[in-house]
Formats: sequence, C-alpha cells, structure tokens
Amino acid sequence: MKSHLDEIWKNENELERGEEGVAKRNARERRRVEAVNYAFTRLRRLIPLETRGKRVSKVKTLQKAIEYIAELQHLLQLEMETEAGCHEGYCDKYYFNRYNAG
Repeated sequence: MKSHLDEIWKNENELERGEEGVAKRNARERRRVEAVNYAFTRLRRLIPLETRGKRVSKVKTLQKAIEYIAELQHLLQLEMETEAGCHEGYCDKYYFNRYNAG
C-alpha cells in the first residue's frame, strides 16, 4: 500500500520528467521540422520552378514535383516505345514486351 509520501514523491518525479519530457519532445519536433524543411529545399532545387525570387510553398513544391515526375515518366515511356519499335500507336509487341520485362 502506497503512503502519502510515496504519492508526493511520484508526483514530483512525474513533474520533473514531464518538464524534461516536454523539452525533449520540443527538441525532437524542432529537428523533425528542420529535416522536413531541408528536404523541401533539396526538392525545390531538383524540380523546375518559376520562382522569380519568391519562396514556393510546400504544397506548391509537392504539386510541381508530381507534375515533373509525370512528365519524366511520359518522356521515358516515349523513349521506351521508340526503342521498342513503336510508331503512331503501333508497337512491335515482341520487342516492346521484351524491353519492358527488364
């Protein structure tokens, strides 16, 4: 059975851990936000953006990255079709399947 002093001691320890815990959580959150911001900075450098000196939002950066990846996929698909012997929607299925198989 716990005594009144045990309860006080427990509450004091929880307060100390709580304050330290909050500081640790805040530090962890700051590091996480810094990592996310750094990743967005790197992403902005890799995709074509028309910024004209303005900072681009994270949402706009993601939208532009998605568009850019889709464009690259389309170009890659065209290149694969060209190498596989496709012309105006017709593909030599033997070469196309063989090329796409890896």
